[in-house]
Amino acid sequence: MSVLQALANAKEANDPQSLLPYFPYANAIGISASLSEGQLVAQLAFDQHIIGDLGAAALQGGAISTLLESVAVLAIVWEIDKIQMPQLMNHSVEYLSSGRPKPTFARAEITRHGHQIANVRTIAWQDDQSTPIAAAHSHVLLHPMAK
Repeated sequence: MSVLQALANAKEANDPQSLLPYFPYANAIGISASLSEGQLVAQLAFDQHIIGDLGAAALQGGAISTLLESVAVLAIVWEIDKIQMPQLMNHSVEYLSSGRPKPTFARAEITRHGHQIANVRTIAWQDDQSTPIAAAHSHVLLHPMAK
């Protein structure tokens, strides 16, 4: 099945999780996606292989970054019609506090999108969405479908 067909099927079924096979890194570290009150939310399930500092039991920064990247691109394909799989161009992460060994959540907000580029702001949190552990800003290259 093509990415475009998978996207159409996922939107029809309201099932963003079915798109994650097209995100290899997300699959490798255990990211899932769902809709919560109509908003796309990604979850990174805790597992020992994503611990970066064993002494402090802190999540690996790369795992948090991958969560933020994945939700940014997933939000674009979920919210913007008539595009093919977008390409991440630039991704800047602000680590605000250590991630603890528990599930981590993320959401994205498309702050601007034109014909070729989208700007996306993402946050990751664990217990309380108003207390993020990381935030990121991404520039994503859009690939509109041919007319």
